[in-house]
Amino acid sequence: MGEVRAEFSMSLDGYVADSEHDISALYEWMVGAVDIDTSLDDMNYTEQGTTARTSRSHRSGAIVCGRRTFDLAQGWGGRHPLDVPVIVVTHREAPEWSHRPSPFTFVEEGVVAAMEVAHRAAEGKDILVCGPEIMRQCATVGLLDALAIDLVPTVLGGGVPLFGDEPFPSLDLASSVSGADVTHLRFELRKEELERLESEG
Repeated sequence: MGEVRAEFSMSLDGYVADSEHDISALYEWMVGAVDIDTSLDDMNYTEQGTTARTSRSHRSGAIVCGRRTFDLAQGWGGRHPLDVPVIVVTHREAPEWSHRPSPFTFVEEGVVAAMEVAHRAAEGKDILVCGPEIMRQCATVGLLDALAIDLVPTVLGGGVPLFGDEPFPSLDLASSVSGADVTHLRFELRKEELERLESEG
């Protein structure tokens, strides 16, 4: 079974998007560098040699996201750039176009049920969790293995926070790589702490 991982570019003050949900200021470090082909002709990821996210995302076999992320991305035009199944956690009716053959599955029963669907779809590969709210939900029920943060030296002063007010599992720093205008941090979650808290509760 693959790793369940979340990846975000984050400002120094802890935001993953500004108040208008714009993320462009947090991804300027990816501009310029080497193209990584995706399945879509008009979309490429870039990486700055050894300083970028390397090929983490390309080990993913499925993606889990929330409905807000799906809507803000406008369904990625009907197909995610990584061309893998996308499981959308939602409490609202799925859009009509989703009933045509597409890589999107809408799950109304919450993140646990969505992750079960994702594991089947990923077929042993990693699962990528998108969106801070879904990431926090997965973390607090022990479903998240790792968190990768690309820390950008900018201050947004407000916007969409990565961490909320609710308790979050402790993190162990697994690696830190400094790059041009970004520091790549990888953390592993202490799941034994969650198990202890659940047993005490």
